[in-house]
Amino acid sequence: MEDKSKLEEDQDAIHRPRLDEVNLGDKLVVLMRKGRGDSVIGRLADGRVILPSERSTMRINPGDTVVCEIVYITKRYVLMMPERVLGDTTEALILNLKNVAESGYYQHAVLAKAFLFLIEKTMEG
Repeated sequence: MEDKSKLEEDQDAIHRPRLDEVNLGDKLVVLMRKGRGDSVIGRLADGRVILPSERSTMRINPGDTVVCEIVYITKRYVLMMPERVLGDTTEALILNLKNVAESGYYQHAVLAKAFLFLIEKTMEG
């Protein structure tokens, strides 16, 4: 298992934006999906596309969870600079569940909170 204090420290440093709360320099957790062609994209809660910066040398695949920093914002899309690709790890699962729990979609939030509770109990014991 991963070090719990390190995991909590990382989670506290990541901003979980609401609709119009994205600013330059914000750190986000983004679940990447297949875009057009060979590209990968993420989405903000308001529907805007999140694209990796062309300056990034990190390999990002569809399904990867990425910790990133916002480097450019427009009305239609946001560019991000990936800092870490978490892949399929417990940390990625927890961060994605926290995003869903805070999404504002009641049914999804209830399930995400229940899963987070179960994961926390499992990590304690």
